[in-house]
Parts: sequence; C-alpha cells; structure tokens
Amino acid sequence: MHLKDIPHQKLKGSGWNTRGYLPHFDGAAIPQFITLNLVDAIPLKVIDRWKKELEHLNSKEERILMQRRIDVYLDQGYGSCYLKDPAIAAMVEESLLDRDGID
Repeated sequence: MHLKDIPHQKLKGSGWNTRGYLPHFDGAAIPQFITLNLVDAIPLKVIDRWKKELEHLNSKEERILMQRRIDVYLDQGYGSCYLKDPAIAAMVEESLLDRDGID
C-alpha cells in the first residue's frame, strides 16, 4: 500500500498541530507550501472596500471571490516587497531550511 492510498487522518503524526507556534496541517504525503506576505502587501482600506462590495453574496461565494482578489492583488507586487531583495530572501530561505526535517 502506498502513502497516497492511506487517508491522512490514519497516518501517524498527521493532522492539525500547533505545538506552541503557528497552526499547521501535516498531511504526510500531501504537498504543502508557505506563503509569506508583509502587512503592506494589501492595504486594509482595500480589504475593507472588497468586503463592502461582496457583502451581498453568501459567505462561500464571498470567500471564493475574496481569495481570488487577494491572489491577483498579491501577484501585482504592491507594498515593500522585501523578499525581492536577494539578501533578505536568502535569510528567510536559510531560516526555513534550518528547521527542515525536524519534528
């Protein structure tokens, strides 16, 4: 039997964890990624405007459209974009890789 054939709930150590830091989902064989955004990537006034525009929708539709708007806006590269600086990006990468493979 392959890992992909075992439901993630039955795998040892899988599921939602916090252990005193950011909540995360360990899906074992399920690929994961991390998205890092700075506070100025999307100004609060933009989020507020979108919420007003979408308030007539049901909550599921609103969440879907809001996520699509957020994704498009983030792809535009507004804000400080510190991770475009190779030195800063290297520090973040090093920090993330330093804990790779440690439970």
